[in-house]
Amino acid sequence: MKFVSFLILLFSISFFSCKNDKPSTQQGAQKQGGGETLKVQGIIAGQVSRTENITTTGTVLPGEKVDIKSEISGRVVQMNFKEGTFVKKGQTLVKLDDATLQAEKKKILLQIELEVIKEKRQKQLLSAKAISQEEYDLTEANLNILKSNVDIINTQIAETVITAPFQGVVGFRNISIGAMITPADVITTLHSIQPVKIEFSVPERWSKDLKTGQSISFTISSDKKVRKANIYAIDPQINPNNRSLVLRAMYPNPGGEILPGAFTDIKIAEGIKGSFVAIPSMAYVPDISGALVYLQKEGKVIPVKVIAASRSESEVFLESGVTPGDTVITTGLLQLKPGMPVQVLTKEN
Repeated sequence: MKFVSFLILLFSISFFSCKNDKPSTQQGAQKQGGGETLKVQGIIAGQVSRTENITTTGTVLPGEKVDIKSEISGRVVQMNFKEGTFVKKGQTLVKLDDATLQAEKKKILLQIELEVIKEKRQKQLLSAKAISQEEYDLTEANLNILKSNVDIINTQIAETVITAPFQGVVGFRNISIGAMITPADVITTLHSIQPVKIEFSVPERWSKDLKTGQSISFTISSDKKVRKANIYAIDPQINPNNRSLVLRAMYPNPGGEILPGAFTDIKIAEGIKGSFVAIPSMAYVPDISGALVYLQKEGKVIPVKVIAASRSESEVFLESGVTPGDTVITTGLLQLKPGMPVQVLTKEN
């Protein structure tokens, strides 16, 4: 009997002990679920002044470019150019068949001869009052119409001769002798390569510092010769997609040494002073849409998009995204998530 009472007492103690353990377990889980504040290092962003040469890349464009097309439909009877060769302004490139137009012109000229004879005869009859003024006026009008038709035919015949609108180099031809072409068909392309244009873009912040007439230096991939060009045109608007400004410079291109489409490395001739926010390179995080920097604000992680103006071995100089005085996180970047609590242990100027 005593043994049974002992077992009942032991069971009761175990039951109440297990029951009292549950709240403690739950409290521990809640504490663990809340997470601890991540401890990281960071710096206070500072502002610096730098003098820089603006560098960018660009593309060579032809001075002029046009697709050579016919104004009328017709059959090609002559091709008077070789692919990839130089042609002069006004040089005949293509001749279309004009036999039908020439025959039509000959027919109208014969009609004019007869109408001239008729007009002279009726003029005499009108003087003798043998015909009415109306009859004479009708004959004279027919004569003028025929003369106008000759002008139209001459224009159409002239359109069968396709000439170069300016001097330059012709590209590959897309048609052959005997082909029937329409105004939609591109016969070839004509490029003027003396001079050529250099198209490039710079960040928006430099827009006020660049003027027409300003000099730039550039090189191309095929050689390392430094060439000079002058800015002649600036786009009147900033590209809203990448906040950049497009400019064009003109290069004389003596001897046609540079071909359109060439890639160029460009350097603006004069250094430009600017103010930037400097951060350590380790704090600059490349992203699919650009780059990020993590800030600490009110004890939480705040990611911000930034635009870098330039960089050195140890620093990145930002033109937007971070302001002087912001706390920039420099360690533990892979663990950071937006809004998570964070404590910056060290802050260096």
